[in-house]
Amino acid sequence: MKNIVIYTQDRCVFCNFAKREFETRGWEYTSHNITEINNYNSLQELLPGIRTVPQIWIDDKHIGGYDDLMKWLLAMNIKRRQGNDEMEKK
Repeated sequence: MKNIVIYTQDRCVFCNFAKREFETRGWEYTSHNITEINNYNSLQELLPGIRTVPQIWIDDKHIGGYDDLMKWLLAMNIKRRQGNDEMEKK
């Protein structure tokens, strides 16, 4: 099970896209809406000066925004396929 944290805000299309990606995979996540000042301050402590959401962490690794998430997911799929190819060769 992955530990996923996402910082979001209201009416953020890419935040919703990212959450939908997790939900379609059955991955649970913790969402922090930065319209709440404590969540905003927490995000600023993690990434000083950041101006965009979503900001996503998976297993304590900062992934970035939605586009970065999609690249990360693609890389994970490629690695998994390569691992399966290696297993079939044995």
